[in-house]
Amino acid sequence: MISRTGKVFSIALSAAMLFACSVTFASAEGNANLYRYQKNDSGETYGNNLQAKQLGYEAELILAVGEGGTTGYVRTSDLNGEEPSSPEEAQTLQEERIKNGDTGRYIPLYESNGETIIGTFKVEFNPSEKSNAPQLYSTDPPSDGYAYGNAGYIDTPGYSYCNFSGIKKAAGGVRGKTMIQTRNGTMFPISQVGAKVRIYRVKDGALVRETDWYYNTSVESSFEQTAYYLTITGNDFYCEGSTREWNSEISQYWTHSSFRSKNVKS
Repeated sequence: MISRTGKVFSIALSAAMLFACSVTFASAEGNANLYRYQKNDSGETYGNNLQAKQLGYEAELILAVGEGGTTGYVRTSDLNGEEPSSPEEAQTLQEERIKNGDTGRYIPLYESNGETIIGTFKVEFNPSEKSNAPQLYSTDPPSDGYAYGNAGYIDTPGYSYCNFSGIKKAAGGVRGKTMIQTRNGTMFPISQVGAKVRIYRVKDGALVRETDWYYNTSVESSFEQTAYYLTITGNDFYCEGSTREWNSEISQYWTHSSFRSKNVKS
């Protein structure tokens, strides 16, 4: 026989457990369910970078902040752009863009349905690179004020290198960097490697800045690409870029993501 006190305690315990479960569920929903992408009516997956890290692949529509601060989704295929078929083609296309004063391209920003356009997102073309001679053949990132993540190690025929992504506070915003450097004393021929930078907002994994691919324009042992994002103070961001390396055995570029950088506050 259960006393009235026991019944009250039992009801209170059940209510507490139900509340705890609802908080856990709400928290998971607030994170857009990190372990499953949602799908729109067209069957396209959509989600953010936090989910991509858990699932191991990107959604077809990526959460992003477009021009003017509008939040929506961009297509992964639009972000990637044209892929050259050889280093020679990469060099030619890049030289044409530089000659024409190209600063980037605008792609549509959609609602999650992938049809309704609500703005634009700029994929910047940023012709900037820098050789880090003091860091030749090192497996450590340079000491230059960026908060770097772990090194990624890459081996292709005749080449061994590592890549990094880092981020730092800059005047009025943040600056992200992705770099690649040799580990076995070799040098990169022209357009042998490329890099692109992505900057994300920590609170929701939204992409806020992306550069187009940029390839090395001289023979180098270390190559980097940077991007700047103007933002209000008090937000946290991280950088996670990609590098490309020409694989002569299969006659195509390999693409490797870098590890996520540490977080910085603007």
